[in-house]
Amino acid sequence: MMRRAAENGAIHGVRVATNAPTVTHLLFADDSIFFVKANEREARKVKEILVNYELASGQKVNYDKTTVSFSRGTTINRKNGVEECLGVRVVEEQERYLGLPTAVGRSKKCVTNIVRDKLTKKLRGWRGTLFSKTGREILIKAVAHSIPNYAMSIFKLPAGFCDDLRSIVSRFWWGSGNGARKIPWLAWKKLCRPKNLGGLGFRDYHNFNMALLEKQAWRLLTNRSCLMSQIMRAKYFPDGEFMKAELGRNPSYTWRGIWEAREVLKKGIRKRVGNGLSTYVWQDPWIPGTQTRLVLSPRRNEREDMLVTELRNADGQSWNMSKVRALFLPFEQVRISNMRIGAFQTEDSWCWDLEKDGEYSVKTAYRAVVGEYGAETGPSDLTREKWLWSKIWQARVLPRVKVCFWQMCNDALATWSNLAKRIPQVDVICPMCGAGMETGVHLLRDCNWVGGVWDGLGLEVRYGDGIENVREWVEKV
Repeated sequence: MMRRAAENGAIHGVRVATNAPTVTHLLFADDSIFFVKANEREARKVKEILVNYELASGQKVNYDKTTVSFSRGTTINRKNGVEECLGVRVVEEQERYLGLPTAVGRSKKCVTNIVRDKLTKKLRGWRGTLFSKTGREILIKAVAHSIPNYAMSIFKLPAGFCDDLRSIVSRFWWGSGNGARKIPWLAWKKLCRPKNLGGLGFRDYHNFNMALLEKQAWRLLTNRSCLMSQIMRAKYFPDGEFMKAELGRNPSYTWRGIWEAREVLKKGIRKRVGNGLSTYVWQDPWIPGTQTRLVLSPRRNEREDMLVTELRNADGQSWNMSKVRALFLPFEQVRISNMRIGAFQTEDSWCWDLEKDGEYSVKTAYRAVVGEYGAETGPSDLTREKWLWSKIWQARVLPRVKVCFWQMCNDALATWSNLAKRIPQVDVICPMCGAGMETGVHLLRDCNWVGGVWDGLGLEVRYGDGIENVREWVEKV
């Protein structure tokens, strides 16, 4: 009914740019927003549509919960006339949707304060001191990580704010509460590693924010027909492609975040060649199996706007290998020759190269943003590391015992030597035996008092083997 009324000229929606689609209404799961001109004629038409909807559906509009707001510059007389026609309350701005304000100005505190307060209130209500570390891990992943998701999928949150969220969750994990602050024995960056690489799989809020914004960028790149794509395209890149769009003057908060996420999106996208008519040889990422998917061969005398279709033979069914050999490096020749030739009627399309089905995934995007863990070690070291952590997490023991082993192998125990790294004046000598520095290995194996415990259990323990940390000891046991 709203669409028909707009087509007949009875109401007029809003447009953000000349070529943008006119928006008269947005329908959500439990909310609706109508956009019309601020005059009595269009207000009466909206009222008529609502009455007809009630008669047709049997549902009633709750006018007590319905509000109207006006754009700047609307006169008092117009406001009063529309308010009288609709019979609803006038508000300065619409209420929140999914916990966030419907309009965000220059100040972003209206968004960040809401998310921070909600997360803080939730964690304080749990009182982390009453939970084991296993319980805290579950609560963090199930609830604390999900609270900022909606905001992070729309806006690029300030780095300082992401650090605040990290601090709040970190304090909860280490058991701080009721005015007492516990020592974080392991850096948050290490806690964010996957479990099979020595971490707990916690999220880095800034990187996850970028992965969620990448999803919006992916929609702009691949779904040109959706309303968001049509509006953004008309506003910010009416004559070009999304991957080449400029930030523009006076960009919105949402567009700025998506535009910045586009640079991260480049880490995983590739042009899937069909007819090759829209893929540029020297500009687009189209070669599979390489890190950047871009052509690394130097361009000599060829045109910069050369298309991939020009690398085919005249029949379009095979590659012109003589031309391929003349233009590309040997490893690129192999990659190109192994590519399946697309049909002429099939258009080129974008695919997410980090997933087999080519569809975007926040999970793989987050991994791409974070980078390859264990890159500082060789393949054999990485394999051994994964083996150790997998053994710990798959052990048939109580979850709290697994977490204890995890702390031991990460040298995250509350020993005097670890405390001395934070407070240099601390005496690091073991208070039990007084015979050496209290490290993780000393606490669990080398201390004379602990040695008696091992002997009492009838277990043979090797001493003086040069092992300096618990992880090496566990690997050799």
